Amino acid sequence: QKALDVAVALPDTSDFAHALAVTATGGFVIAGVSSNKDGSGQLVVRFDPTGKVLSSGPIEGSDAKLWTAAVAVAGGDVVLGGDDRVARINPDGKLVWQRVVSLFDIYALAALSDGGWMAVGNSVNDLAVARLAPNGVRLWDKAWGGTMLEHGWGLAILPSGAIGLVGSNRTQGKGYSDAWLFRTAPFANQSCAD
Repeated sequence: QKALDVAVALPDTSDFAHALAVTATGGFVIAGVSSNKDGSGQLVVRFDPTGKVLSSGPIEGSDAKLWTAAVAVAGGDVVLGGDDRVARINPDGKLVWQRVVSLFDIYALAALSDGGWMAVGNSVNDLAVARLAPNGVRLWDKAWGGTMLEHGWGLAILPSGAIGLVGSNRTQGKGYSDAWLFRTAPFANQSCAD
């Protein structure tokens, strides 16, 4: 049974939510993209715990085109990932900081115990991960792939410090594009790659 059912409709747009974060106060932040006849741009909608819309639209000061990842952090802030960047917004939806990660499209984020982040996505044709400092600065990145297109769509930090990654693989696949699961050696909580 539904306990909450809220549609967000901006005038004359097609709106798509790609990520959801639950804040420390029980509110929600959805992030994605909004399109109209003139083009598309980022969409961020903040809700209170009852589903009342607190704010919607792009984040002022951010030039991201879309958001595909959202993670709530202490104090009510939310870290967003998308395009080639990460951004942190405060509980009022205002931009705290934004960082360009590199030529790296981000599809998922995971928080680390030291306050930093792991991001997964793709870099050119490879599945890629990046280790980010608590302020979003890229500390290192690593890519895996072959001669065809690989993507990283999700990740989980394992207790050992290894990263579990999921995505799609065309190079090693048996079909056009196959689901891909693998695990790295432990290094997620180190300040540099092995």
